[in-house]
Amino acid sequence: MRLSYYKYSLKHGVQKIKTRTAIMLSVIGLALGGGAGMSLLAFSSAHAATPGWQLNPSAIVFTCGGAPYGHHLNTVSENQSTGDFTGTGSYNADSSYTWNATGNVSDSNITFQIVYTGTNAGYTLNGVGTIASDGSVSGTVDGNCESFTMPAGSATHYCLPTGFVRDGIDLTARQIGGDVTGTLDATGCNIGVYYNSAHTGNVTGATVFGANYFGVVNDGTSVDVTNSTVRNIGEVPFNGTQHGVGVYYTNGATGTISGNTVNLYQKGGIVANGDGTVVTVSHNTVTGLGPKDFIAQNGIQVSRGATGSVNLNTVSDNEYTGANFASSGGILVFGGCGTPVSAHVEIGNNTVTNNDVGIYAVNYNDDCDGPTNVWTRVNVHNNVISKDSDTNVSGWDGSIGYQAGIDDVGKGDNIHNNKISGAGYTQQTNPVVYPIDTTMTSKEKVHNNTF
Repeated sequence: MRLSYYKYSLKHGVQKIKTRTAIMLSVIGLALGGGAGMSLLAFSSAHAATPGWQLNPSAIVFTCGGAPYGHHLNTVSENQSTGDFTGTGSYNADSSYTWNATGNVSDSNITFQIVYTGTNAGYTLNGVGTIASDGSVSGTVDGNCESFTMPAGSATHYCLPTGFVRDGIDLTARQIGGDVTGTLDATGCNIGVYYNSAHTGNVTGATVFGANYFGVVNDGTSVDVTNSTVRNIGEVPFNGTQHGVGVYYTNGATGTISGNTVNLYQKGGIVANGDGTVVTVSHNTVTGLGPKDFIAQNGIQVSRGATGSVNLNTVSDNEYTGANFASSGGILVFGGCGTPVSAHVEIGNNTVTNNDVGIYAVNYNDDCDGPTNVWTRVNVHNNVISKDSDTNVSGWDGSIGYQAGIDDVGKGDNIHNNKISGAGYTQQTNPVVYPIDTTMTSKEKVHNNTF
């Protein structure tokens, strides 16, 4: 079947826009904000290669001549900027053997020197080791000894203040600036890696996980995120608070987000937000949590003045089963309602499966009660969009849900050559379901779509 135009009366159209506005405001409930309340601190260049781990008081066992000798690091003080540390310790079997330690932590590498101060004063050990992902430490020592070990939890991740404020919090990051190429465990931090104009770099072939607000933040600079995995971004366990985004570009950020796997996010997979932000989002696999009643997720979002292209991605399983005027979106373009429109966004050749709304392309006027008068010309083409069933059954107005293959509000948008299928996008009234839902009041072009 081919769809030429989907028409409504002006009265019905305005009512529909108002209702969808309520949906959209809930869908984009993440505090994406502009510059309000945001302050950027100036960090020294030392943060480009962070200490990474903080050493804690802990057991430490030296193996000397093949026999273990248990000691304990009793106190430790570490410089967060440089990774230099000092500490005191003693020998478990005889507390008269006391010692002082000095050393350095750089990323997951540790070097130290121990000098005895009590019995056998002046005896010195030099050690070199690495910190494992569980915070255990091991390595080699010189002198009459061969190796040392410290148990899990002997080191914990540093979380560095960024000056990037959300919810009144100066968010912390596991790493600020620099290239990320391996595993970045951001457990306990708000952000995995944070970039701004003073601290640039790229994320390539990396695995970033564990932060509760954002995996990767590009705050107004040029960053590429490629061939990486970003996962487990949000609270533990996930809940309905409006944060937890895998990759977030804002404040005029630019770059390419390509070839990544983004999943296990609380609110959004990939988000580009704010005037001047321009992104190329391609060949990513973005997977939501499936039907959930505690939060309306979005897979890929371009909003509030951001623009760019979203091509050749696979986006699935963003489904909301709760109430409060919300539907999850696979791919979302949003603007207006007092913020800049997101115009000239290209959305093409994506595979979008089992999302409440496959593709949102909505730009409102400043009163948020109708389409914008600004030419938006969002181009939605050649996407394959499907949904197996009706899952959003109560979110729209508390009694019925809302699902659509494509939902469009704008001026001059072009919706063409899309293939929409599945029982979840077969038109009905309860829940409200449309294959393509558009006001047709602002020169949209809807043609050569099949469903």
